[in-house]
This record gives sequence, structure tokens and C-alpha cells, in this order.
Amino acid sequence: MTAFLLKARPFCCALAMLIASGAAVADPGDHIRIGDATITPSLALGLEYRTNPLRLEANAVDGVNMRITPRLEALLESREVDFQLGGEYNVIKFFSERLVALDRFNQFNIDASLDVLKDQVIGFRFSDQVGLDNNTSGSLLGSYHTQFRNRFDGMGVVRVGPTLSFTLGGFYKIDSYRVPQVGSSLDLRPYNYKDSYGPTWSADWTFFPRTAVVYEGSYSLQRWGANCLATGNPNRPPVALPDNNHLKMQAGLRGRITERMTLVVTGGYGAGNYLEDSVENCEPANAGAYAQDVKGIDHLLMTSQLQYDFGVGQRVAVGYRKDFVDSWFTNYTGINELYGTYTGRIGSRIGLSAGTRVRFENHFGQVTRADIRLGADGDVTYNFQDYASVTTGVSWIQRSTAQPADASVEFDDVNIHLLGTFTY
Repeated sequence: MTAFLLKARPFCCALAMLIASGAAVADPGDHIRIGDATITPSLALGLEYRTNPLRLEANAVDGVNMRITPRLEALLESREVDFQLGGEYNVIKFFSERLVALDRFNQFNIDASLDVLKDQVIGFRFSDQVGLDNNTSGSLLGSYHTQFRNRFDGMGVVRVGPTLSFTLGGFYKIDSYRVPQVGSSLDLRPYNYKDSYGPTWSADWTFFPRTAVVYEGSYSLQRWGANCLATGNPNRPPVALPDNNHLKMQAGLRGRITERMTLVVTGGYGAGNYLEDSVENCEPANAGAYAQDVKGIDHLLMTSQLQYDFGVGQRVAVGYRKDFVDSWFTNYTGINELYGTYTGRIGSRIGLSAGTRVRFENHFGQVTRADIRLGADGDVTYNFQDYASVTTGVSWIQRSTAQPADASVEFDDVNIHLLGTFTY
């Protein structure tokens, strides 16, 4: 906790500057203004109907839940400092006794960033993201798990000129997982935690006013609190989670290439090294083989997105992402994802949004599996006033796997919702 408070000091100082910078002015829909700062509180509440909130492969239980989400955003912009803070807290209450164990009152997300000396030759940037996620999905260890995460980034910025800048810094991240107790689907116990840290760097050359060539890289070290974990199931061997190191580098183009079209295209290389000696004492005796199988990862990286603005408030985007990430239940997951989104307006009151995506996940390590995740959503929002709106829509997510032995991780879940939002 002490370490977290020390990391948060820049944000606390900036928030104190925000409060002390002037008298407050507040009108409904106009937010709260304190000097150069704008504070925007909001509250969303409503109902959701879900066909499979536990995301089980069979015997799905549907139900209705109430959702309450207070949110706060703060923005301070001055000549030397930019500060942003956003946070939300989620309360979920199910009405069915069969799902009451899914009631959750602890899910939250907080994001903060601080840009100091933003127009000077040498400046500094800090950011922190902290949150608690409740995940319902079939998995190796049960249908439910939670993840607490906190990532802090700090870096120095060198601006060689008006068009060229470099950053050099590092990050530190904590992930903590809880999973169901043996014999219980929702009574949680501490499972494992992971520390991740390492340097980051980037370069940005703006060769046109709104278009830049970018390069970014990172070297991350993942260290698990426990490398050998019992599943609690006598029919399953212990889970071996080797420590590992990842190197990622990408370069490409980012910017507006016409008045209506924005393009992001980056490509690069990623490598991973999984440390066999970190699991050599894990039973079964050949647990080290799980690390050896993927001891050397060679992986292409790619991010691409094309966005087109075809009218006032009308926007469509399509994109593709290829990456790999460390996994909490096996060694790593390779990702190939395609997506498309649309946002638009009808008149001044009605807002529309829709999206679809397909994601191919290949898990490697002790658990080797190929999953396909499909998703689609659509929402309609009616704005009664600048400060009051109502949103209704539907979303759908499905996961299937090519491994019949793991059919319990497959699910379909449809969410139909009606939410009202009030913004001060």
C-alpha cells in the first residue's frame, strides 16, 4: 500500500492544484468548473437481462440484474501541466435466488495520467491504471475468477524539435487472481499473483501536421508468486506457470491521410523466453516440458485500423490486431483479432453505435487449446437533455473451442439492457 501511495503522489499533487485553482461553477449538463479544471460526475442505472451470466457450456441459468455505475472524470489543462482522472464503480445485483451469489459490489476502474512540462524540450509523463474485474467464464479452474490489477508507467520525454520526440521509461504492474474454492463455484480463494516490470521506449516523427511515423518497444519480465499450483481436482495435474521475459517492437504510420480518413498501421516482432528452471520442481516431474515447448517464442506483431468519417457524427472503423500475451492459466496466448465499429447520430437527440469482432486465441503451455470468440453489439441512445439520456441495446458473445475435451469452456451469452445516465 505504501508503494502504491508513493506512485500516486503526482496525481494527488495535481488534484490539489485542480481544487485550489479557482472557484467552482456548476450547472446541470455544464459540469463543474474550477479555474482551468473541469469535473464531470455521472450516474448510470438500469436493468440487464442475460441468458447465461455464468457463461456455462450447458444448463445455462438466465436472469435479470440491476446495475448502478457512478463515474467521475476530471480534466486540468494548463500551460505546463495536463492532468486527467477517470474512475467508475459498478454495483451488480441479481433478482433470482439462483444467481444471488453473482452479486458484486467491488468492481471498479480508475485511470489517471499526468503530463508535466508538456511544451518543453524535456518533460515527464506518468500514468496509473488500477481496477478489479469479475470474470464469469468457463476455465481450467472453474466458472468464475476475479483479477485485481494495477499498472504504473513513468517516462521522460525529449523533444528534439517540433516534429521529433523520444521517450524512455518503465512500468510496474501487479496482477492478483482469485478462483473458486474446491467444491464451490463462487466461493473464492486466493489463487496466484504476478509482478511484471521492465523498460519501455518510443520515437515519434511528425512528418506531416497530422501524420507521424512511430516506433515503440518494451522488454517485460513476468514473475509469478507461485509457479506450481494445485487445481483442487484429483483428475487434473498441478498447473505449471513458468516465469518469462517478453521483447516487443513495432513501427509504422499513424495519422490522418485525408480530411475524412485516419489510418494506423504498425508491424513488428515479438519474442518470449520461458524459464524452465522456474517450474522444474513442479509435479508431475516433466512439468518443465510445458515451458520447454514454448521456450522460444517468435511472433509477428501487427496493429492496423482504418477509420472513415462520412458525415457529422458519423464514423466507421475496421481493424486487425496480431499479438501475444502472458496467460494466468497456461504459458501464453497468441491473438488474431478482426473488428468493425460504427457510431452515428440521427438529428441532435439520437445516437447509434454498433460493433462486431472475431478473435482467434491459441493457448500454449500446459493447457493447449484453440478458441474462437465472436461478439456483436448495438445500442440506441436518446438524449433528453445534455445531462440526461437513456440507452437500450443488445450484445452477444460466444466462445467455442477446437478441443472437445475442454467443451466446458464453451458458452453463449446474450445481454439485453436498458440504462439511464445522468451527467452533471
